[in-house]
Amino acid sequence: MLYLDKCWGCLQGKFGVDTSTPRPAAELVRGAVTFVDLGWIGFRRVLDPDEVAAIANDLELALAEADPTLIDCRFDGATDYVRSYMTAARDFTRSLATRGEGLVYLIG
Repeated sequence: MLYLDKCWGCLQGKFGVDTSTPRPAAELVRGAVTFVDLGWIGFRRVLDPDEVAAIANDLELALAEADPTLIDCRFDGATDYVRSYMTAARDFTRSLATRGEGLVYLIG
């Protein structure tokens, strides 16, 4: 299991989820919770094996080219925080891709 904590919002920005040209890795964190009176409804999505492989490859590139000054996140120490979760996501998706597996993810 991959747990991205509250980093998913930072990763959405890093991968350009809300832009016209998002990175392939954006597919791992695309989505948002729906807020309701007493909390929220989580977002769920399925990614097939080809999507997981593309995400794993892009995470490898994103980590290699990551400029720490370009990570915009609301948390103190955001650079190390985001990089640690990007690394975990890369390792997790690479493991799945090697086995030809897809994944299901939840935000919320």
